[in-house]
Amino acid sequence: TFISGGSYIPRIEITSEAKVEPTNGDGTKVTGDPVAGGTYYFDFQDATAAFYEKAEGAESAADGAAMIAGEYGLMTVVSAGNYHGKDHGMNRPATLSFKVPGDCTISIMGCMFTGSGDVFKMVSSSGTFDADQKAAQTANCYNASNPATDGSDRVVFNYTGEAGTVTFISGGSYIPRIEITSE
Repeated sequence: TFISGGSYIPRIEITSEAKVEPTNGDGTKVTGDPVAGGTYYFDFQDATAAFYEKAEGAESAADGAAMIAGEYGLMTVVSAGNYHGKDHGMNRPATLSFKVPGDCTISIMGCMFTGSGDVFKMVSSSGTFDADQKAAQTANCYNASNPATDGSDRVVFNYTGEAGTVTFISGGSYIPRIEITSE
């Protein structure tokens, strides 16, 4: 409750730290720790996501808006990329950490317009990957309404290990979405 005794108050601003929960494959929000036996994803094409900066009063990020470093449910933005539109999601160098429930597949949805020399890197102290880095450019661009069934729109890392944290490093590639599917 705010009560003014007649003083001139040019502006009152109430803020809170917005948290974003990742979404399960069925559209429900993930709460708490990651649970084995399902899929959850992080949608970087969503301009309304709390991890993107927005102009005062705007509900959506503008192209080029920076990501905000911080913890968002099962994802931590360690170093921030930028929003690059509803088709491409994010781009620019970024480091993101994800909590995982143990053995899982991490699919980075990609774009054929990513630079041919770009790579994605994965690091973890709680397990290992089938490769520490892979080429980031995909043969096709990820399209949420029509994903490629042959895997040509994604880069996949297989993680084997304990529940813990995995760190993803991108040198600046387009990333529309990241999905984590556990055993």
